[in-house]
Amino acid sequence: FGCHSVFFAGMASKLSCSELVVIVENGGVQVKRRSPVLGADSAPTAKQYLLAHERGAYTTCRTIAHTNILLLSTHITRLSQSICVIRSDLIGPESPPENRALFTPEALRAPVLHTIQLGLRAWFHALGKAPASTSTKTEDDIRIYILLSVEEQAGTLRPVIFTFMEPLTPLGPSLATTGCIVEVPGAPPRHHASAKDSGWVRDRLPLEQNKTPDAEEVLLQTEEGAITEGLSSNFFVVMRNGHLRTANEGVLSGTVRQIVLHACEHKKIPVDFRPPVLSERADWAEAFITSTSRLVMPVRLIRVLASSQLAEPYEIVFPSNGPVVPQLSELVRQRMISGHAEAVWKDPQEKAAVFADLTDSACLEFGGK
Repeated sequence: FGCHSVFFAGMASKLSCSELVVIVENGGVQVKRRSPVLGADSAPTAKQYLLAHERGAYTTCRTIAHTNILLLSTHITRLSQSICVIRSDLIGPESPPENRALFTPEALRAPVLHTIQLGLRAWFHALGKAPASTSTKTEDDIRIYILLSVEEQAGTLRPVIFTFMEPLTPLGPSLATTGCIVEVPGAPPRHHASAKDSGWVRDRLPLEQNKTPDAEEVLLQTEEGAITEGLSSNFFVVMRNGHLRTANEGVLSGTVRQIVLHACEHKKIPVDFRPPVLSERADWAEAFITSTSRLVMPVRLIRVLASSQLAEPYEIVFPSNGPVVPQLSELVRQRMISGHAEAVWKDPQEKAAVFADLTDSACLEFGGK
């Protein structure tokens, strides 16, 4: 790992991918075991990790074939745009150009790539096996949270990047085929939705805690009953005329949403960029949500809960065999593998050197502190 320190916390036995967490901070790398029994060395959840740090811009990305990132450039651009909104006092439009120059996508790309490279090195060394050259198994993917904040010392600014890696759990067969349940509790859309703000992780906690255990997601709505997005997803409906409908303003446009829209363009599926309105639900034929971890997840039931806007709750039920959502789901899987992933190591020889001491059959054991 060169000059970078790697700390293996609480590891007296072999690691499996499902229990591994890697954290990169200030050039140092921590490899932790996720344990059901909380302890000093137990790995935090991603939510706990984000809440423990100063508010900043963040993004959630996923690997493809281990060492490629789905729409990496889009994630870096999102970090840049979001931090300029969140810290407009320091790097907003009225700030000195030299401050803003530190947080452009071009300036952030190298340090973001560096932290990802450090994390992936530690990940596969902890597993004791080299990353695959090709892989289409979603259970092998890694979910990566990147948090960007601004440090100010004596009038000088610098970007500070934190990276948190964990296994990306694939959808269960039932959710992927029969669909999920989502709830509409009457919660309003968030402010500055186009900026991915780690403060939103804290703000949405009450909504997450109050949703019923079988609900996958909570949807946000305007006073007029227009559904904008989920807490951590984009929301789509397929209208009975075959058109797709999804909000385009007041939402965070996720990376998987972008792939869906590209697939619709390719298949000539018309898209209406207006939020679906609950009063028009009789015209809804299918529905789905999208996110980094869910990809395209069909919705089988929407629970519209009683709220200050609605006296009597009701449900919207969708068939499990709609024709459009499965087609889009397969198109997204194909397109994300074939054309939307960017290599973390552009030079194959550099990548080979990083993992030269690992083989698929090798296995390492790490002691405790």
